[in-house]
Amino acid sequence: MVDILHLEEGVLSPQGFRGTGVSCGLKNGGSKDISLLLSEAPCNTAMAFTKNNIQGAHIAIDKARVGKKCRAILINSGNANCLTGQEGLDNARFMAEETEKLLDIPSKSCLIASTGVIGRQLNMTRIKYGIERLVNVIPNETNIRHFSSGIMTTDTRQKNIAYQVKIGKDTVTLGATAKGDSMIKPSLETMHATLLIFITTDANISPNLLQKALDYCIKNSFNRMSIDNDLSPNDSVFIVANGLAQEEIISSKDDPRYEVFLEVLEFLMINIAKQLIKQGLGVTKLVHLEVVGAENDEEAEKIVRAVSESYQVKTALHGQKTAWQKIVNTVANTSDSFELDKLTISYNKNVLFENGMPNAASIVSALGDMSSIDCTIEINLNSATGTAFLWTCDLTHDYVKINSFINE
Repeated sequence: MVDILHLEEGVLSPQGFRGTGVSCGLKNGGSKDISLLLSEAPCNTAMAFTKNNIQGAHIAIDKARVGKKCRAILINSGNANCLTGQEGLDNARFMAEETEKLLDIPSKSCLIASTGVIGRQLNMTRIKYGIERLVNVIPNETNIRHFSSGIMTTDTRQKNIAYQVKIGKDTVTLGATAKGDSMIKPSLETMHATLLIFITTDANISPNLLQKALDYCIKNSFNRMSIDNDLSPNDSVFIVANGLAQEEIISSKDDPRYEVFLEVLEFLMINIAKQLIKQGLGVTKLVHLEVVGAENDEEAEKIVRAVSESYQVKTALHGQKTAWQKIVNTVANTSDSFELDKLTISYNKNVLFENGMPNAASIVSALGDMSSIDCTIEINLNSATGTAFLWTCDLTHDYVKINSFINE
């Protein structure tokens, strides 16, 4: 790994970015519910959106702006503007166009995102008021705490991370701010209510390479997360690069500077993904779940998904149990090449199950190690070379309690 400096200001860490959030009345109690990210220079942009067959209205607007230079991103919380028909699309378009008009930036240079309750029309009087407040405030205020608050729904903590690194002769910064704590089983792709991720950089990188970098890094970061087996219709990832830190553009994948950029971007995306899991609704365990020794990668993927989505496994982990019996059962009912005598299951390197039998001493040892929020479970079928991994979590009382109140 290249030498990096860890920063705290998320998307506002790179040169030339401002951001803040205000309240416009979409949420009860005066909480901030609309945020604006603004770059002083035009940005090359890459995006990824949910593969859900239903999609929030903002996604249609953003897709139509692929290839355009970006100057701003407007985000509202409290209302996902999803399953809202033509009126919802018109409202989403108004949000972008009104922001462009009031900021006096070029047409189609503002992207938008929405998160919150699905199936309700936005209150556009309040949205318009929020946009006006943001435009008035942002010349004199840039505040990552206010920006992060404005994009949160049931999140209990803000998620901001940034890194500074030397790329060639220049010092470049990448920052990320995210929201999301349930409905997380991302399946993101180019053209991909809960997972919203914004990444900024002052690197000078071509739009084609920026999109390639995002597509590559998503595979081993956001698409390796699973909280509750629900795929949100609003999942969106944006990366914007204003180029202020570099004179010479990175335009070839053979440029050594691109390899450094790619390494740091993936590191940032992996760490924000882990934050999203750790800070999910009621989560008390971040589980690195790995399947090895399967017949092929496809079988390994099928098994790791089945185990990560098993309520039996997730609730057992919350109860401070190793869940080995439930894992054996899930693997046996998922794998086409399952052989009981070959299967081994380990928890933090304690071998719980091997040779068709549980290992009582190792199980006792593992139980003494259950208090940590971080754990690793390895499932080895010892058949071939197929592998797959996910980050997942436990399922808790708090998850059920909170979700029972937020769906209407």
